[in-house]
Order: sequence, then structure tokens, then C-alpha cells
Amino acid sequence: SQVIIQGSDQEDTHYMIDGHEVPLVFHFFGLSSVLFPESVERVDYMSAGYGVENGRAQGGLIGLWTKEPRSDRTHGFGFVDLFNSGAMVEGPVGTKGSFFIGARQSYIGFVLKQLFKNNESFDLTVAPTYSDMSLIYNYKINDNNQFKLSGVASSDSLKFLFKKPLATDPSVRGEFNNKTQFFRIIPQYTYRHSASSKFNTSVGTGIDKIIVNVGDNYFRLLNRAVTTRFEWEQVA
Repeated sequence: SQVIIQGSDQEDTHYMIDGHEVPLVFHFFGLSSVLFPESVERVDYMSAGYGVENGRAQGGLIGLWTKEPRSDRTHGFGFVDLFNSGAMVEGPVGTKGSFFIGARQSYIGFVLKQLFKNNESFDLTVAPTYSDMSLIYNYKINDNNQFKLSGVASSDSLKFLFKKPLATDPSVRGEFNNKTQFFRIIPQYTYRHSASSKFNTSVGTGIDKIIVNVGDNYFRLLNRAVTTRFEWEQVA
């Protein structure tokens, strides 16, 4: 799910949602984004030459920016396919607010297990699973002041189950489990000073959790994230 930019190491690419760093923005194998496409306003792809406001990324940066939900009327849809299913809905809240909410759950691991359960030559059972949820609330206080709250939660899990040792390496057996989970709550405030200038401030808070089990070896990471951004944009 990670992106290699201009030959750099994949860990050197940073991922952002509304300007705040997150562990990833794509699910396994790039099957889908952690955000619904209908909730995205724009995608930033920065391979080089970006400013210090996006520092600490040696390889590159991919940023997703959430949109203002539609407020004309209520919209929504649901879908079911071979890999996952989900639904979203967006619409007005009162006269000044609007919302977006979407959720998705995969079952590709279950499908793969059913396809290969009777194949005795297939030693390795691959069971990837992912799920995500997105929430956006936008409130226009007045013509110059606006408040937006974005929330995203994502979980990716990949398990390898060895029913018997591989013929090429008898030492490889047991359990392999790789799980990445995170959530972010991002309140944002925007003040429009004029048609050519505005001030944005936001806070991102949440938790990142990474778990890797390889036989008797394991790795655990729990990170409590709190980030802030203050920006003044001036159009010349």
C-alpha cells in the first residue's frame, strides 16, 4: 500500500490527510483509498521541491484534502463487489451545515480462502482484510468564518497461515500477522480576511497502532499523535 517516488525508499514517502500526517492513505496493493473518492477535494503529489511546511519527507509526499459536503439535498449510494462493500451519504444539516459519512468493509481474505481451501499444493493462505470510515461536518458561521471537522479511521490486516512447513524452507512455519490501524480527528477553522487572503488553523489528534507477529518474534508500536497547522494564504 506504500508508494515509491523517484526510486526512494517507500518509508521515505509521507502521507497526509488535510495537512496532517497519517501512516497510509491506500489499502493493501492500492485496491482503494482510506477515503471515499466522493469525500476528496484534491490530491497533492509532491515528488521534489516542496516547501518546509511539508518537511521531513525525504522521498515525496501524497496528500488528500477533504471537501465541503454538498448541502443542496441528501445524496447517497451503496455498493457490493467481489472484494468489498460499503455505503456513503451526504447532505445538509440545518441552513448552514452539511455532512458526509461513509464506511467500507472488505472480505477479500474470505474469498481467497474459499478459492484455495481444497488446493493441497498451496501451502500459504493469504488473508488480507481492510475497513475504513470517513466523517466530515462543515459549518459556515458567516461569510468570513467557517468550521470543518474531519474524521477518518482505517484498519488493515494481513495474515499468512502455514498449514505445514514450506518445502523450500522447513524453518518457516507458524504465524505471520501484520496489522496497521489508525484514526484521526481534525477540527479546522478558516477565516477569510478578503477575497485574496485567508487564515487556516487545524489540529490533528489520534492514535497509530502497528502490530507485526512473525513466529516467536513480534513488533508493537502505539503512537498517540497530536499535530497542529497554522497557515496564511495570500494570492498575489
